Amino acid sequence: MTIIVCHGDKKDQSLATFEQKVQQYRQRGVKIISLDAKKITPAQLEEALSQDDFFANPKLVTLTNLLIGPKSKARDQLIHLVKTASGDVIIWEGKKVTSTAIKSLGNVQNLVTSDDKSIWELMSLIEPDNKSARFIEKYQQTVNQAASASDPGIYILATLLWHTQMLLDSQMNNYHGIPFKRLACQNQAKKFTPRELADFYRQLIWLDYRAKSGQLALPLSQELLLFLAGVTT
Repeated sequence: MTIIVCHGDKKDQSLATFEQKVQQYRQRGVKIISLDAKKITPAQLEEALSQDDFFANPKLVTLTNLLIGPKSKARDQLIHLVKTASGDVIIWEGKKVTSTAIKSLGNVQNLVTSDDKSIWELMSLIEPDNKSARFIEKYQQTVNQAASASDPGIYILATLLWHTQMLLDSQMNNYHGIPFKRLACQNQAKKFTPRELADFYRQLIWLDYRAKSGQLALPLSQELLLFLAGVTT
């Protein structure tokens, strides 16, 4: 089982990370059970986490507001249930969580967002024509801020694939992303025709495949910029 905790000083960024992870499960057909830890009992969480039978379809439990707030016996019970769960759990907190609180869950993927917003600003600039100096400058800034990664292009492409899925969902009136980002996503999606956006998404998937199968001549960050700027297809 996997426990993922999404949190950080930037609420909108940590929520975007949370939604991105949940969307990955949703695309695989996994059943999503969403709960607010402030509004449930340990018995309700235990029921949500339980596997109905050996052949049951996979499911994911998402929790909000589990680790932040006053300590209580009920919260300790909820944390214990998550820690010992057999299935996957993704948690979102509205602000940065202390290391002590993270450790209470045992072995987790601790996804704490940084203060920089360049990756999300870059996503907001995506359109059919990405040749502008502003876009290229923001792309390079994002690469530089992710320079600790072996190839920042992996991080940027993964985020772009998720964001493009949100744009496609917006065009089809099936948006599942962050509620307060809905209008901005819908307006950005209108810059593309349905065919343009679908082709854009397919080409991103093809680029991702080529990167993972070692078919790229240049680092992914460079190949991705060339593609976005229309230099290659």
